[in-house]
Amino acid sequence: MGTGASSPQRSLAGLIGQTHPRLLIENRARDGAKCADVVRQLGADERFDIVLVQAGGNDVILMPAGNVGNAAFFFAPVSWRMTQRSRAMRGFVRDAAARTGATYVNMFHERADDPFARDKRLNASDGGYEVWLHELMAQTDLARRLSRASAG
Repeated sequence: MGTGASSPQRSLAGLIGQTHPRLLIENRARDGAKCADVVRQLGADERFDIVLVQAGGNDVILMPAGNVGNAAFFFAPVSWRMTQRSRAMRGFVRDAAARTGATYVNMFHERADDPFARDKRLNASDGGYEVWLHELMAQTDLARRLSRASAG
C-alpha cells in the first residue's frame, strides 16, 4: 500500500490511479522491502507498459527514498550516517539509471531544502505521497505517457 498511507487510494499508486482511472495499476509495494526484493516483487514472466520502482532499462523509473537522515527519529550522529548513506544511494541509483536508460527521480534534499524536514506533518502521512507525486510528474514524462495510455 505505502508506508503511512491511510488507505491504498492515498498511496502514490492510488493517487496516480485517481488521476488516470482507466489504467490497470498493480501495486506490489511491501513495507520493509529492500532494493534486493524488487526483482522478486516484479515477477519473472510478466510484462508491464510502465514500471515505477520506488525503492532504496526501458520504461523504468527509479525513485529511491530521499534523505532518510532528515527523518525526525534519527539523531546525530546516526542522522549524519543515514544522510551519508542516502547520498551514496542517490549516486548509485542515478548512475544505474544513466547506464540503463532508466529515468531517475531525485528525491534527495539537504535538510534546509527537504520538504519532509521543513514540515514534519508530511512524514508518514498522506501529504507526503502528494509531494512524491508532484516530484514524479515534474521530473519525468510520466504524465504524458499515462494520459496517452489511459486514452487508448
